[in-house]
Amino acid sequence: MAHHSHHMTRNDWVRFAVVLVVAVAALYLVYPFWPLGDVVQLGLDLQGGVRLVLEAEGVADMSDDLQRETIERVNAILANRIDQYGLANAEIRRFGGDRILV
Repeated sequence: MAHHSHHMTRNDWVRFAVVLVVAVAALYLVYPFWPLGDVVQLGLDLQGGVRLVLEAEGVADMSDDLQRETIERVNAILANRIDQYGLANAEIRRFGGDRILV
């Protein structure tokens, strides 16, 4: 009865290493980063959502200070109203002299 050795030969180790390297490389190529959301910041076109630009009327006749104060007040009111609805990641900021970007 022949006695089989359970020791791996040099050829077996090389074959095992090649298979392991190919498997790891394939996994990396198929799914390079986990989670993908932490690596790639999706824009509105991919993540979905709405961008709204509001333009104030009647502020052109105001002084610069009054215009800025009025736009900031409207900005705060919009932020409070949007926060009431719990909309995630809503960005509200002044956009130019008489506009607000939501």
